[in-house]
Amino acid sequence: MQSRSTPQQKIPGKPGVTQQHHLRSPRQTDSHFESLSAAFHKGFALLKWFLIALVVAFAFSNVYWVPEGCVVIHTRFGKIVRHANGYVKAPGGPYFAFPFPIDAISRIPTTLQNVMIDRAFWLEDGLKQDTPKDPFKRYTSEFFTPGKEGSLITADKNLVQGIWNIHFKVIYDHSSIASDSTVIQYVRNVGDTAKAMRIVASLAQDAIVKIVGQTTVRDFVLGNINHDAIRTETNEQLDLLGGGMRVTSVSAVKYAVPRSLTEIFQAVNEAESEKVIHIEEAIRSRVSTLSELAGENWETLLSMLNHLEAARNARNRQSRDSLFAAVKTLILSDNIGGLVNEKINSAILEKTRIVEQARSESAQFLKMLPAYRKNPTIVGNQLLQAAYKHIWSSQSNRTITLPADKTLYLNLDSED
Repeated sequence: MQSRSTPQQKIPGKPGVTQQHHLRSPRQTDSHFESLSAAFHKGFALLKWFLIALVVAFAFSNVYWVPEGCVVIHTRFGKIVRHANGYVKAPGGPYFAFPFPIDAISRIPTTLQNVMIDRAFWLEDGLKQDTPKDPFKRYTSEFFTPGKEGSLITADKNLVQGIWNIHFKVIYDHSSIASDSTVIQYVRNVGDTAKAMRIVASLAQDAIVKIVGQTTVRDFVLGNINHDAIRTETNEQLDLLGGGMRVTSVSAVKYAVPRSLTEIFQAVNEAESEKVIHIEEAIRSRVSTLSELAGENWETLLSMLNHLEAARNARNRQSRDSLFAAVKTLILSDNIGGLVNEKINSAILEKTRIVEQARSESAQFLKMLPAYRKNPTIVGNQLLQAAYKHIWSSQSNRTITLPADKTLYLNLDSED
């Protein structure tokens, strides 16, 4: 039996070196191809599922939720998409959108936004590198230099500084589809919150310059700045721009005049404070005096007396008479107390005494009248004697008796 030798082949360029070829059987070759084919099939299967997962993830990559305090505008190829409830997506979800660049979503905050105007009207501070972030620690110069410190001029031509806080929001009402238009205006004409802040700050600065220019420096220092007018002016300009925003409040964080005028304005403020104190004291004194005069219902009585005086000045007789009757009824009622009530009661008692005295004297006169008619001389003499007795017996009279040859001198200016 002959053994089969393995063929040898010389390698070119390398004398003496040979390469042996191992001959494989057909069974070994088929097994190799089968394992290789199985590996390829498994790799292609994994790749297929991986691509399917990528497609699914890509398809659902733009599923989103809208948080509270925010709305969404959905665009497709740059055009706003209208949904069943309008153009604006309210808070909630999930919502579906095709992946970018087919669809795009714009989130718009509907909560209050804040922008502070802290540099525009405080120029001296803006030139310093160590500017404190706290507006209450801002530096104020002894004197303001035009063009350098303070860009606000009051109505009486004084330079002032100020820092303002502006609150604004996008106009949107979840219960009204009509408010979608304002959100669309915001998206088209503004775009994002950063631009919105710049626009609101710019318009508010113009409004502040205008309103402060109508305010005296005294009112400025006292804080009598018409912030409602600033807000209204800013909103009018926002409406003209179609920004879809509304300024809700304007407030002055800090305002100042040159430090050289601080003592003067401090004296003015102290005088104003004293004035307020004196006014309050006068009001308390007035209320106390009127309460002592007419009791708890003095306001009602005073109002009726004022109306009665106005009717008299207008010479409206009918109104005057009706008001007089009403005042009389009120005074004679138990609703009025104090000194008025005391005087009324005293007058009523005096009236009663006089009436009773007149009745007594009338009864006595009627009793003596028949006797006088019968003997007038006797009755007249009796009445004269009674009058003398009453006069000379009165404790308020003093009798002085002088000799006949003496002269009496009286001091008429004496109180005795």
